[in-house]
Amino acid sequence: MFPRPATQPSRPEFVAIATVPMATIALAIDVMLPALGDMASEFGVEDNKRQFVIAALFLGLAFGQLIFGPLSDGIGRRPAITAGAALFAIGGAVCATATTFEGLIAGRLLQGVGAAGPRIVTVALIRDRFEGAAMGRIMSIIMGVFIMVPVLAPSVGQGLLRILDWRDLFTLLSVICVGGTAWLLLRQPETLPERRPFRIGPFADAVAEVLRDGKAMAFTMAGGLCYGALMGYVNSSQQLFQETYVAGDSYSLLFGAAAAFISAATLTNARMVGQIAMDRICMWAVGSLLVWSLFVLAFWQRSGRCRRSGRSWRRTVRPCSCWD
Repeated sequence: MFPRPATQPSRPEFVAIATVPMATIALAIDVMLPALGDMASEFGVEDNKRQFVIAALFLGLAFGQLIFGPLSDGIGRRPAITAGAALFAIGGAVCATATTFEGLIAGRLLQGVGAAGPRIVTVALIRDRFEGAAMGRIMSIIMGVFIMVPVLAPSVGQGLLRILDWRDLFTLLSVICVGGTAWLLLRQPETLPERRPFRIGPFADAVAEVLRDGKAMAFTMAGGLCYGALMGYVNSSQQLFQETYVAGDSYSLLFGAAAAFISAATLTNARMVGQIAMDRICMWAVGSLLVWSLFVLAFWQRSGRCRRSGRSWRRTVRPCSCWD
């Protein structure tokens, strides 16, 4: 259907081509956040069940990466990305036409599996074309765009919900994904020089090697726990801001402001990692996060006790005897 390009696109065009699928995945997460309340209301689900709309995408994404990595080595980068984009679009159609909450979750799972194709194979495509500092610069540009999406996407989603139904957001995401894939197929030739059919033996050996490396497993578990905490915040942010704190449409701005700090921290880390040992940076970051979390928890408990006692912590220096 699509002709095979004879030449590689220029570097700026390649960066743009590679950025679209990465940004689409971030949009699939964050642009949906303002619509979670509408979804829960339409399907009549309990408050916390709406979080499955986000969690299902991550579950599918995690599972899909195990599939599309070896698949792209066996059939090529372009076919693997195409297959992932097709699954993503089908999942979007399932979500857009869902008549039950279970159907919506099934569509999100399928979306997540499909999103793994463009997500992981795009990185492999970059590695095929570039190496060393050149690869690092391109990945930095792409990740710079990727981390800015959470800052803007909720506001975009909030704005779109003023003129569109939440179901239309899934259709829009599918159109963006299919359009980006078509651009890739029209302009980017295959980059895998030699197919490597999947074999369970080498795959199992690689998994066993990772499992035997104690340091690698320790950092993997620590990273997973930290990332899990972040995802817990993302899942519950709509309820937290719009319902607990009654932020209304300001939710998208508050979420974007928090995401901006995360983006700034990511860019700061990119500068520090060349000057300070990475494990030391991790220890400092986790330690600071723990101290700050304990402070916020203590403040939240104090204010909660004061509210239950009928006294306002906003109007007094010592609002109650919670800390006495």
